[in-house]
Amino acid sequence: CDPCKNIARSIEKLYADIENYLNDVLHHSITYTPMFIFIQNSQEVDRLENFNEQYIEQTITKFLS
Repeated sequence: CDPCKNIARSIEKLYADIENYLNDVLHHSITYTPMFIFIQNSQEVDRLENFNEQYIEQTITKFLS
C-alpha cells in the first residue's frame, strides 16, 4: 500500500543518515561528547573534548588568520 511504501522510504533514509553518522564517528575516532573537531583543508587540526567557549573562539580565530 502507498502509506507502507512511504514509511519504508522514510526508514531507508533514516538508516542511511545513521550509517553516514557512524562512518564519521569511526573516521574521526569520536569517543566523547560533546567533541569539537576542527578541520582545515580536509585535515583535522585540533579537537576539544567537552565545551570550553574561550578555547573554541581562540582556535577558530587562530585558524582563520
